Amino acid sequence: MRLAIGFLVVTGAVTALVWVFHGYGGSATRLAESADREDRLRAIDIARRKTDGASRGVLFRLSSDGDLRVAVTATWALGDLPDTTSAEMLQRILSNKGRHPRVRGEAAAALGKFKKLDPGSLIRALTDERDPQVRAGAARGMLYRRNTKTIPALVGALDDPDERVRRRVIEAIHAMCVMRFPYHPELPAKEQPDAIRKIREFFRRAGVL
Repeated sequence: MRLAIGFLVVTGAVTALVWVFHGYGGSATRLAESADREDRLRAIDIARRKTDGASRGVLFRLSSDGDLRVAVTATWALGDLPDTTSAEMLQRILSNKGRHPRVRGEAAAALGKFKKLDPGSLIRALTDERDPQVRAGAARGMLYRRNTKTIPALVGALDDPDERVRRRVIEAIHAMCVMRFPYHPELPAKEQPDAIRKIREFFRRAGVL
């Protein structure tokens, strides 16, 4: 009996070591190919902890997954690896009009994690994109980026027709200054012209408009 128990303990320990060694129960590459969504999400969790090219490739591949939750999660995870390669991948996702707007918006938001990256792509996404999910993502990226170069685009988007965008815009503005403005993102611009005017005047005086 003791021998059997000892064998089971050793077997369990070896199994646990193998499980950990192979990346929380399986390699990211193998799990990424699974038909099971939970496996693919686990692949993302494994890959986001590593910095090798294969792991980054897994995240980029899963960013185009047919399951929107998987695609969004993989896209955001690329921002956890803040280097040139990840930034380029996120730029490719953002610029690909064939991607789901929510995924492209998540790419824009994740680009905000790259503090040294020029905010031009975020500015263009906020001002030029037709889909509000992409514009809202760009505003989120500006919130994380906190670069005063984005202020003119943010102020210009205070009259965006979509509430989700307006909400992200005012959050980004408030994150970059101590002033809190009486602006209500749930209201369209035509219902609060004075609030928008005061915000514009504030930043004109600050020399950023």
